[in-house]
Amino acid sequence: MKKIGLVIVLLALIVSGVAKTQSSDSPWVSFSSWYNHSCALTGAGKAYCWGSNSSGRLGDGSQDDKKVATPVSGGLSFSSISVGANHTCAIGTNKQTYCWGRNDRAQLGFNSSGSRKPNEVGELLVPTALLTDLSFSSVSAGMFNTCALTSEGKAYCWGINANGANGSDPGESESSTPQAVKGKHVFVSIQAGRTLGCGLTAAG
Repeated sequence: MKKIGLVIVLLALIVSGVAKTQSSDSPWVSFSSWYNHSCALTGAGKAYCWGSNSSGRLGDGSQDDKKVATPVSGGLSFSSISVGANHTCAIGTNKQTYCWGRNDRAQLGFNSSGSRKPNEVGELLVPTALLTDLSFSSVSAGMFNTCALTSEGKAYCWGINANGANGSDPGESESSTPQAVKGKHVFVSIQAGRTLGCGLTAAG
């Protein structure tokens, strides 16, 4: 009887150890994909990307395509990540927003390479912090723009404003800085698309 009890205890410890190992080794806890590249986060907040690496959209410092999940450069930890058509953005656990990949429409939050303005950026091969004092809790990368939410549920977008996709000034073609979405809505989630944006309020 004592032997049976000992075996049960040992089995319980083994199962507990396996569960702990699995959670600490962190399988993917979030995933995002669009067209031909994908990214995911581990439970520890480490970002991995794979697929096409044109314009550095995988964030590993190169433009070489990857057939396996490859760590994003910089050693940063993230709480959320979102893949766009040609770029990727993520929220760091340090509350900063980072983007990388193509910036032809200012979707990374910098002046686009065709804007002929100071600090022009055509592409970024590694995560680069958004130049803003705003702090976001979630982000959504679209085709040529990016939208994000503050912890208070206020929505901001930047990049190309085709068809009013940024929800801000309809007369503005693109913006390299986050522009507040018009209206007094409080959102719990937001999604940037091809040439549109959608948000869900707390009231559903």
